[in-house]
Amino acid sequence: MRIILHSKIIIMACLAFAPATWAAEIVFSSPSANATWYQTHHYDICWTRTADVLPPLKLSIEKASGGGQRFISLNLGTTDLSHCYHWGVYHDLPQVPHRLCVHGTANNVVFKGCSEPFSVLAPSELSADNISITPDPRNSSDLLQYQATVHAEGPDIPESVKAEFKVYGPGGAVIISDDRTLRFENASTYLFKRKYRVPQWALYRNELTLDTAAQARERDEENNKVKTIYAVNPEPDLQVYVRPHVPSVAVLKRRSVRAYVKNVGERKSPESALRFWIEGKGTETYTVPRLDPGEKWSVVRKPKWTLGGMKDFRVTVDPDNQLNELNEGNNVHEGRMFVRGIPVKFDSRGLGTPADLRVRAWIPESMKRNKKTPILLEVKNSAMSSHKAENIVLTATLDHAVIKQGSWSDIVTRFDIDELLPGEKRIFVLNIETAKSINSRQHFTASVRLTGTEPNMANNDLSRMIDITN
Repeated sequence: MRIILHSKIIIMACLAFAPATWAAEIVFSSPSANATWYQTHHYDICWTRTADVLPPLKLSIEKASGGGQRFISLNLGTTDLSHCYHWGVYHDLPQVPHRLCVHGTANNVVFKGCSEPFSVLAPSELSADNISITPDPRNSSDLLQYQATVHAEGPDIPESVKAEFKVYGPGGAVIISDDRTLRFENASTYLFKRKYRVPQWALYRNELTLDTAAQARERDEENNKVKTIYAVNPEPDLQVYVRPHVPSVAVLKRRSVRAYVKNVGERKSPESALRFWIEGKGTETYTVPRLDPGEKWSVVRKPKWTLGGMKDFRVTVDPDNQLNELNEGNNVHEGRMFVRGIPVKFDSRGLGTPADLRVRAWIPESMKRNKKTPILLEVKNSAMSSHKAENIVLTATLDHAVIKQGSWSDIVTRFDIDELLPGEKRIFVLNIETAKSINSRQHFTASVRLTGTEPNMANNDLSRMIDITN
């Protein structure tokens, strides 16, 4: 009887301490066992859990040998039994086997299911440098050789990668295309060489593109394409321009207008011609001497007019296109010249007014349709005493001008001046423009006023007719 009781106690004790068996399970389909994932690359982490593994779920990564746990997500926010999470491998993740784990609860206790171990490696890196073209294409159009050193870094560099070499000619047309297999084997560099010929007198662009078949798993693919722009045996390039850019000339006076020719090419230019046309003054032709690269030459014209207004001009180098140039688009410079008319003076000096305001206006006798013409207005306090002028209003009006909306209206411009000390002056520029349908003559007026009462206002106004020409 004693022995039987002892046996029952032993059996009951064994049942009390037997391990519990649960059906909870998390199975990973990605990553697979012995897979290789690369730092900075993105992958899908996929798993399936049984219904008794309850959310909220957490996702972590840890070393397969233990330790180094880092949580990727503290709340995956999904109730699906099967789920995928897109993840970029940390750039600083140690290059040792790792495993991914999903954390949840099962039977009211913490539950964790992990993937099979997988490898983590640094990505490959392809780049090219030490690019050269020999002989110097600026002095030769013979057989050229393109050369570049291709570098391959990383533990998982493939033995070979595909590359593409292209030469682009004028207008972006591909004139040479070559596919090549670069074999590294046990080396970390590859010396890429390609010999070719191109037509003369043009700009070219070489492009070497690495890993066109995406065989290497790279950290940065932006540096897989290298470009080289160069000129083959270029001709000179003559550029023409005028200084000052918008010349200003007073009527009845001569003012220098200088035209420049500069060789911006890389070869000495032969003798050429320059034509300098100024509206109302005709065309002058000059001989441009031979110019070294970077050298410039200039010529001066000194026109004189009796009437003000805007005058067009045009300067052309190599007008008959006798030279072979790298760029023919910079051989012409066109502009406008402002000819200031004789200034008309009037003043607002009234009887008993301490301040002595004088106004000068440079108004052209003519202007072109549909083009802007500047009018210069100067207000000066010419008082010899210490009196200053205050609260001055200057208005300028162009009668019957066409505004942008197309209706007929006066254009009135107002300038307010707080004060003018004795001897002080202000200059204003009023740009006026007429439409194509404007009448042949327009009436321009300008007036200046002081606030308060002026005994004599008769000589405060200015009036002039402006001829409108084509």
